[in-house]
Amino acid sequence: CGQFGWCNGTGAGVHAQGSLCKGNTFEEGLRILALETGQTLHAVNLLLQHLRMHSHPDLPADARTLLKPPSATTKEREIVPIPGGVKRCLQLYFSSSTPPDSGFCVDFIFDGLPLYKSSKKQFWPILMKIHNMPQLPVMTVAIYSGELKPVFVEDYLRPFVIEMNELQTKGLENGGRMYWVSIRAIIADSPARSYIKGKLII
Repeated sequence: CGQFGWCNGTGAGVHAQGSLCKGNTFEEGLRILALETGQTLHAVNLLLQHLRMHSHPDLPADARTLLKPPSATTKEREIVPIPGGVKRCLQLYFSSSTPPDSGFCVDFIFDGLPLYKSSKKQFWPILMKIHNMPQLPVMTVAIYSGELKPVFVEDYLRPFVIEMNELQTKGLENGGRMYWVSIRAIIADSPARSYIKGKLII
């Protein structure tokens, strides 16, 4: 069995390290297929639309509903944003000093890491490094925590995207002065890069 499966040999829906098993329902099989083959939400929506029209009207109409793991609860899948994110990190760091430049050229790092070898719990932080101020420490913008990687890119990235669009358009105010903010690079390994580009390679 592969990474994603929900069967225990009796047909009961539980999260397990498994692939397609005899106990899977048709819907569970579709979920595993979509996750393990890296299907986009658009592709899964088209498949669901076709199946609902021809043979399975009971399937969910939206891919996000299908792909939500049955064992995932609010507690198990939690986005932990740092209030204010990028803006708050920079303003707190420079609350008693002045930035040495007129703006911030920033790198963002995306990666996942397990907490313990014996635990499924893991973190997916969004980290920020100021490229034109290398003496500054790496800062934490947001953290996802849960027993699964964040299934929905929208949940994980939307607050970050909204804030960065605003900062790049309007700039950052600190100590009565305005500073420009620009993204230089998004740094991620291949699985994380595919994930944040919108593909379900989890």
